[in-house]
Amino acid sequence: MLDTAETHNIPYQYYVSKGGTDAGAAHQLKEGIPSGVIGMVARYIHTHQTIFHIDDYEAALEMVKQVILNLDRSTLDTISLKK
Repeated sequence: MLDTAETHNIPYQYYVSKGGTDAGAAHQLKEGIPSGVIGMVARYIHTHQTIFHIDDYEAALEMVKQVILNLDRSTLDTISLKK
């Protein structure tokens, strides 16, 4: 994901967390499920009026698009424990 962001000039902040999303648990299931989160900084996320910067939204959206467009068998084999 970092290579994708850098290749396509998508701004990002790298952050490692012990969990907090479903990816935190998914990567530990069975033999492990490769997981990553594309998240955005926002205020008041558990309310009906979440506030975020539109540039962050657009960067996250572009990241999702590029990850999907560049996901191929070679990439899956690289991140998968099953080869």
